[in-house]
Amino acid sequence: MINSSYYSYQTRQHPRRRLFQPRHHVHPEKQPPLDRETPQIRPPTHPLQAIRLYTALAQSYRQNGDAPKALECYNQILQYDSLHTPTINRIGTLYCSQGFYERAIAFHKRALNIRPDDATAYKYIGKAYNDWGKPDKAIQSFIRATNLCNTDPETYMYLAELYGKQKKGERKQQSAYRRAARLGDKNAQAWLVKKGLTW
Repeated sequence: MINSSYYSYQTRQHPRRRLFQPRHHVHPEKQPPLDRETPQIRPPTHPLQAIRLYTALAQSYRQNGDAPKALECYNQILQYDSLHTPTINRIGTLYCSQGFYERAIAFHKRALNIRPDDATAYKYIGKAYNDWGKPDKAIQSFIRATNLCNTDPETYMYLAELYGKQKKGERKQQSAYRRAARLGDKNAQAWLVKKGLTW
């Protein structure tokens, strides 16, 4: 038979022996509701971080075909740095891809006002003119791009294609393909090999 007085004495003297005391439990209905909303991302405070972040987001939106969202990201970058010519040129290429050639050229010229030696801006202006159906202006822009930077094979490839559409542009076409081939462009090298030409 259990001695109740002894048991009470032991539990009073040694409270750790009360192994079967129920833990404090809150009824599920009385628990505070969980906040399941997605936390908002803090906008970066450092300009370089903001530029990297919004550039990556814009590229993702462009790949998914969401041009308005991409443009919003580019505008966010310009709020941090209104003179960031790479972003201004990207806005131009975005407008060009949507068929707004005049607006695209305006943004590339804006980049040139900030940095007159921006060969990339001239190249994109040439591409916009080419897509717009103005090959003569496109050639002029591509030539200005190569005068500022003669290490971009893509610009020479554009020139070669445009020269090939001219009646007396065969020699200029070959010269442009040779320049692109020397810079490592595989398509230019293949074209020259097919024609039996060297570079």
